[in-house]
Amino acid sequence: MVVHAFQMTSVQLFDLTEAGILFELKIEIDPDGTTLSSESSYGVYGRIKAKGIVISFEPKPASSS
Repeated sequence: MVVHAFQMTSVQLFDLTEAGILFELKIEIDPDGTTLSSESSYGVYGRIKAKGIVISFEPKPASSS
């Protein structure tokens, strides 16, 4: 999952690691922007609030053995 946030107004992220496992992802939209909140089983968790958020899913290429 790739997250692009534009014009961020608040960032509260904890346990930043290269990879993580999300348990729950919440999206709240209000007149001030969009808030993305995550709970994790492993790795990063927290909140990002921004005027615009784009979420995309991009598969990783299979590693060659």
